[in-house]
Amino acid sequence: MIHNQSNLTPLSNLKIKHLLNLTIGHEAGLMFSKDVKKLPADTDFISYIFNYDIKHDPGTFFVYNNAATYLLCAIIQKKTNMYFSDWVHETVLQYLSIEKPKWEKSHQGICLGASGLYLNNEEMHKIGLLLLNNGKYNDKQIIDSSWINIMHTPQFFTADLKEYIAKQGRCINKMAYGYHLWISGNGSSKFPKTHYFIDGTDGQFLIVSPKQKMVLTILSHQKDMNPFYEILGDYIKS
Repeated sequence: MIHNQSNLTPLSNLKIKHLLNLTIGHEAGLMFSKDVKKLPADTDFISYIFNYDIKHDPGTFFVYNNAATYLLCAIIQKKTNMYFSDWVHETVLQYLSIEKPKWEKSHQGICLGASGLYLNNEEMHKIGLLLLNNGKYNDKQIIDSSWINIMHTPQFFTADLKEYIAKQGRCINKMAYGYHLWISGNGSSKFPKTHYFIDGTDGQFLIVSPKQKMVLTILSHQKDMNPFYEILGDYIKS
């Protein structure tokens, strides 16, 4: 499966945490919806990911990368013998009274993970409340609180990366990344953590503000996001 011999060393050092914080070592993000559509329908994405040049040691370089999420789905499917959507429903979503969602898969039958998920706003909001309440929903501890905490603990600081420098003035900036969560603030006294959030294509947001004890969820189809941030700023306070 691995034809790119230069990838053997970094792949041997690749750990689950590098998939969670998107630091595989690729210089470019892979498997975005627009890119997937350009590839042959029967593309073996695991082979594609493993053979795409890994320029950096795992854990040392951040790029937003759907490939990491796909590999996580593949690992869980292999370990549990369950399609990722089924596993997530059995372990988490059923306790939030969320029906098993539609989640698109590859030609190999592996959940795409980072895209192709269909949830409505109410369902997204329940997930936000689960995060806000440290893994608890309706007085039931569904996810261990220590895991929720590490999810929104900065794992890699992104504020100085060229694609994010100009975005630091936004009301929710991408100053750091945790485990599949963006974080506004880096945890320092100058830039305390204020919010953490999920940011999807064209205006899909799940924003958690622990200080304000607030969850905001937004589903939209908005190419120009600047007006959105202006409105959002009225609700988000530091």
